[in-house]
Amino acid sequence: MKKSTPYWQNSRIFEENKIPAHTHHTSSPDYVKSGVEFYSLNSDWDFHWAESPSSLPNGFENPEFDTSAWKKLPVPSNWELHGYS
Repeated sequence: MKKSTPYWQNSRIFEENKIPAHTHHTSSPDYVKSGVEFYSLNSDWDFHWAESPSSLPNGFENPEFDTSAWKKLPVPSNWELHGYS
């Protein structure tokens, strides 16, 4: 008598209890036409490189924190491409 294989080990089962694939991304003109507010995050952002969480400036998370001495980093971007590791 052959023992049945548990369903999670069945290579024919690809997915279970999964919603259909979808994306929340859309092109800007269509999104704006839909009447939904759209905020672009593209701009130069204040950027401070910290080697570790313990070396972060105290209070940096407060909106009033002065970031005027920080570098600017273009968004979208990747900090590694701007000399940070």
